[in-house]
Amino acid sequence: MVQEARPAVVLLRMSPQLRDGLREAATAAGCSLNAFAVQVLAAAAGDPARFRLSGPHEEPESPDVNALERDALGYPLERIARAQHSGARNDFIGTMGNELGPDEMVALVKRFDAEEPGYFVEWQRIRNAERAAREFEGRRGAA
Repeated sequence: MVQEARPAVVLLRMSPQLRDGLREAATAAGCSLNAFAVQVLAAAAGDPARFRLSGPHEEPESPDVNALERDALGYPLERIARAQHSGARNDFIGTMGNELGPDEMVALVKRFDAEEPGYFVEWQRIRNAERAAREFEGRRGAA
């Protein structure tokens, strides 16, 4: 007797703001909140092909990170750009700390903070694009 695999049921606790954001994203993608959550989880688990977009989509044009309005510490004032900057800066600090050592890394971060605060996001975009290209080539070579 063959048993059919039953779908998993997952209960998630989340803030109302996150729930509302997911609902808006699901609506924009043209699917239910449940279908959207499954797509996001599948993409996060390494299956980005499961993530669908409704209708024709072009790549969103990235804002010029050097043209953003920033505070005295170089962080963008706009919430999403600020979070992106913070994540990219932390990623840069971790990577450069391993590659250069703590003293050189601190000096480099201070220089970019003062002279070119948008550098961290651009660095992360290039790094992610290079990583994606390597993974694509690895999958292509394995096929």
